[in-house]
Amino acid sequence: VKASGGIDLAATRFDELRVEAVIPQPGRLAPGLTGRPVTLRARLAGPFQNAQLGYLLTTPDLRQGKIALRDLRLSGEGRLAGGKGSFPIRLTARSLAIRNRTIDDRLRNLVLDGRIEKDGNRLRIAPTAIRASGFTGQLDGQADSASGSFAGNLRGGFNGLEFRGLGRLDLNAVLRLAKPARG
Repeated sequence: VKASGGIDLAATRFDELRVEAVIPQPGRLAPGLTGRPVTLRARLAGPFQNAQLGYLLTTPDLRQGKIALRDLRLSGEGRLAGGKGSFPIRLTARSLAIRNRTIDDRLRNLVLDGRIEKDGNRLRIAPTAIRASGFTGQLDGQADSASGSFAGNLRGGFNGLEFRGLGRLDLNAVLRLAKPARG
């Protein structure tokens, strides 16, 4: 971990604090993640209760089971406001692979543009556009860290998929994921 800038505890503010951390094993971020080292760069400036936050997370290769992201880049800037905040996010990847050539060819140059909003224990993913070389979609959702619940929706489609034995297909789907509160 490298850091520059400072924290002024007397004035309760960040003084252009810049942090860079390299996580050599992605599995330390979340169980089951593998791949190449992940680099995180962050910048904090201003009063603790209303700090500006900028971040950049990069890795050349990130995997979860059979899913692989190549040249992943996640970035954004926002403002912390106590227990609240709003953070634009931009995720890009050279490719998303699921080990199906027909689908993988359409998941190149992936771009996701959206916003995450935090209010206490609640997180909300505002409707977020997803684009790739042969896919368009939208993602939205919400989670509550106190209860452990989440709900998310992914809407999207592939047009003109060629499947041996089936021919040319347009595929549009809605995927809903939900986990109820711990009880």
